[in-house]
Amino acid sequence: MCTMTEEFLRKVFTSLKDMVSALSAFGDVRSVVVFGSAARLKDFVKDVSDIDVLVITRKRPRIPHYGFEVHGAEVSITIMSLDDVRKIFESGHPLAFMLYKYTKVLVDDGTFSTLISTIKPKVTERTLRILRHSTFVALGLGLEKYFAQLYREAISHAYHAVRHMVRYKACLKGVDANSFPISDDEVKSFLPEYAKGVFEKLVELRRRKIGKEDCMNALEDSRKLISSEMGCCIPSFRDLEQRILEENGHIVSVMLEEKTCSVEVSCIVRVDSCYRTLVLKCNNK
Repeated sequence: MCTMTEEFLRKVFTSLKDMVSALSAFGDVRSVVVFGSAARLKDFVKDVSDIDVLVITRKRPRIPHYGFEVHGAEVSITIMSLDDVRKIFESGHPLAFMLYKYTKVLVDDGTFSTLISTIKPKVTERTLRILRHSTFVALGLGLEKYFAQLYREAISHAYHAVRHMVRYKACLKGVDANSFPISDDEVKSFLPEYAKGVFEKLVELRRRKIGKEDCMNALEDSRKLISSEMGCCIPSFRDLEQRILEENGHIVSVMLEEKTCSVEVSCIVRVDSCYRTLVLKCNNK
């Protein structure tokens, strides 16, 4: 499995290197680095994981984000000026910790290597705020994908929600740039014993095709874990699904509110011969 994944990533990286000349359209390119799971062979899942690429330029780009496919993989390119990347490191944005610990450097004139050797990201209020917010957003997206019957995507979002939560808790315990949990193994090491199995199951499920029941079980386990670790009480996803079934509703969107831990679902229901939008809000009191 790892050998096939390694060969696939090697092909993608080679193609990206060949495209570097085209990247000059983004500006004076200084560095091109791959980050995220594509920079961690063991964590990368073909057909699920994106290839995240940071392009560092001398000046701020006019368009900061691009997306395309390479060998069937979704490639997400973020273009930033050196000054903006430096600000990310200085402000404690979670991205800085990912860039600091795990990257695959494709092109570098010394800009990126100098950056990570001179600036070490530190946990700040911004770090905590982003990680906490990302936890709830990702879990809400997981439920939304479940209702859209995209079960593997739902699991992937739940997996990311737990990872965000673990990083948030780790920051509260005083981790630094070197001990900040990035990889799956590092994330697992920060989880209490009772929770390790939940995360291991998410890691396993996102690597294969799954059905509705397995997906809901994993989402519910993730909901309970995040509720427990974050000191909140997110309402039951199963109960919410039952309410939607009773209304015979078609899901439009799902939002998990961070402050109140309530779940708000917008759906379309048929009343007599007309359709209307119904908003269901679940609070666990």
